[in-house]
Amino acid sequence: MKFRIVDKGYFKVIGFMETVQINGSGTFIPNYNESNREQIQETLEQLLNERISNIFNIVINKSDQLVDSYIGIETEAICPPSLVEVAIPKQTWAVFEIVSLAPYVINKTWHDLFAFWFPVHGYELADNVEFYLEKREHNRFELWIPVKKRPFS
Repeated sequence: MKFRIVDKGYFKVIGFMETVQINGSGTFIPNYNESNREQIQETLEQLLNERISNIFNIVINKSDQLVDSYIGIETEAICPPSLVEVAIPKQTWAVFEIVSLAPYVINKTWHDLFAFWFPVHGYELADNVEFYLEKREHNRFELWIPVKKRPFS
């Protein structure tokens, strides 16, 4: 698995949020998808008066059955009333390239992380959000997961 470790300071993302039910296979599908991403991007650009090159898809677990799913951009702008703001604290992240945001790709990536990556790289999952970064100009996707060094046993 191609990865890199990134230490990133506090940042904020402004965008749209919806609470989504997790289905029996552990996946969820937000209402925003490829068919309306361009419209979302245009709306964010107009409301925030910024050109967008990267879109964040943030997942915050609320319970075993629900997640808050956000789509937005990293910005220092003041959050307009029609959008929501999410603050992401300073964190060490393991960043993995993925081929798409399709649920089967995301599920396989998480399976491979726990089966192959975590056991050999000296990290464990930290308590923070996970997010998927869409690099729009390059048609690339990244999974950013919060990690911390595993204590020696």
